[in-house]
Amino acid sequence: MNAAALKSNLKSVKPEGIIITDPAGFDTKNLKLANYPYENPEEDPEIGVRQVLKVEITKLCLEALKDIDLPAKEKDRSKNMVVLGLVYWIFNRNLDSSIRFLETRFSKNPTILKANLQALKGYIVTGK
Repeated sequence: MNAAALKSNLKSVKPEGIIITDPAGFDTKNLKLANYPYENPEEDPEIGVRQVLKVEITKLCLEALKDIDLPAKEKDRSKNMVVLGLVYWIFNRNLDSSIRFLETRFSKNPTILKANLQALKGYIVTGK
């Protein structure tokens, strides 16, 4: 989550839940846009006992897609696939159903398909 997503969705996260944040989403610009007062989400008293995982999602996404010829804005759209791959990795789950979905959804756009698959698999393969 970035600052805006955290602010608007925090109440939906169970008290024992896990929150995945991207430090890039807590820069001065994002904090101001979201009117979120905490640069470090762990300082937010609303977090309570929820676990916060800080993951460089933006960096991981750009690294996974460095060899794909897409504009940065298009690559940025694959960040959710990086997070999905991370969640699969955390819970030791199989990617097959998501891979099939992506292959169907982006069958007419092979570049976007490749980007999403690389972003999805990037965390699983590298474990970084």
